[in-house]
Amino acid sequence: MPDAPFWQKCNSHCTMCTNSDAYIDEPDAKYSLEKHREKIAEYIARPGDRTIYYRNGEHGGYFLFTGGEPTLNPEFFRLLAEYRAAFPDFPMTLLTNGRLFCDEAFARNTLVLGGAPLDLCVPVHGPDAKTHDSVTRAPGSFVETVAGLKHLLKHRRAGQGLEVRVILHRHPSEWLAETLAFLLSEFPDTAAYRLTLVYFESEGQATKNLEHIKISLSDCAARVAAAAALIARFSEARLYHFPLCVLPPGLWPLAWRALPSYEIRHVSACRTCAMNDLCAGPHDWYPGVFGEGEFAAFALRRHVTETGNPFHPIAEVHQESLPWRPTPPADAVRDPSARW
Repeated sequence: MPDAPFWQKCNSHCTMCTNSDAYIDEPDAKYSLEKHREKIAEYIARPGDRTIYYRNGEHGGYFLFTGGEPTLNPEFFRLLAEYRAAFPDFPMTLLTNGRLFCDEAFARNTLVLGGAPLDLCVPVHGPDAKTHDSVTRAPGSFVETVAGLKHLLKHRRAGQGLEVRVILHRHPSEWLAETLAFLLSEFPDTAAYRLTLVYFESEGQATKNLEHIKISLSDCAARVAAAAALIARFSEARLYHFPLCVLPPGLWPLAWRALPSYEIRHVSACRTCAMNDLCAGPHDWYPGVFGEGEFAAFALRRHVTETGNPFHPIAEVHQESLPWRPTPPADAVRDPSARW
């Protein structure tokens, strides 16, 4: 989808942030209302031109508003309103840390001006201020984010969705069960929002902090599997950036493909895997850091019900027994046909 960055700076300093120093240091004028008006006009004139926006993805017809922190743009409300006026029927997604929505009027105005269809994606990094703020490195961010989520849930309208994200790197994956328990307690109406667990990406600040935050896909998937009973209590849950061979089959219906094709690097096992066409594959940075040893091809295709949705391929796995148990650690022998 076209990625329209609203602002390059942020009021948090997350350890796994994918923004580079060069991006953060760009001049504010590059993200001004006038510059966005120019891009809107260009996109209307040439809707198939992928060079207009910073990252104009493989699929058009909707917008992703990013940052930095988009809500920090001094013209945030006007930007949001003008994008909606120019593209009244486009689905739009706002990626935000949610902190400014602790101001109830700010949250309400965002929802009014954003219209529909609109999704807001807000990350929760831990079950309390100590854990969450250790990731954002911004004291007070947990309290602000939780208050913001409550205001968004209170004021959202028809056609507006809320996604609570947990970005899984070393530490948030350690306390994942506690974070899920907190969400279930604080926001018990799980039909009002979607839970999405996202394996981190090594870009920008995340690459600088990699030794502090890194965890292999297999070890991260094991922690997700260990929390499966909690995940099942949410009305809708998704997993982003997990190849099928690191997940127990019981979790496959939650696996979504959220990366553009140019960011996926198929390793040797992918080329002979019978499930390759339904799999997200590893991110392009991953084999260079962790190698290819944990990936193994499925010799035979598993019996699954397919959705027909290329982003969410698997609806159901047909097996007599699907224990949701942890995946072996990354140094274990890989034999998918024998594991389950």
